[in-house]
Amino acid sequence: LRLCRKNLKHFSNVEYCTITITPQQISLGDGLLDLLYSFDTLVHLDQRTVDRYFMEAVRLLRPGGRMVAHLATHETEAGWKHFMESVAGGITALQFGSFEYIDSHAVIRMANKAGLKCLETSLGRLGNFYYERDAVYLLEKPA
Repeated sequence: LRLCRKNLKHFSNVEYCTITITPQQISLGDGLLDLLYSFDTLVHLDQRTVDRYFMEAVRLLRPGGRMVAHLATHETEAGWKHFMESVAGGITALQFGSFEYIDSHAVIRMANKAGLKCLETSLGRLGNFYYERDAVYLLEKPA
């Protein structure tokens, strides 16, 4: 958030919101947002919580609004390696907690059921640590 504020300081139409808990409803009005950006957060949440976030995203986004969602998957070679390391090593005191791996078909199904259309996914892309290990989705609330 600090980097976003620094890099977007010249834009007067940008507001920032930090969510510190998993709320039933985020305290913003319906259809206010053009973009929701979630990176390195959803990878730590179970599928039920991710589904609730998608449903809340639909409420918050204006028609045509988009969400960037980063989730962990074991569909990539690097993701599978990371998954197997977590199976072998378990959760240690040095880790944040859990890393939840969600198949892309489940992510897209949850997004669709919530009312979001998947425009693009990073699966299969190379050259970036996150692209090679995880999956980034560009989702849109249809107009």
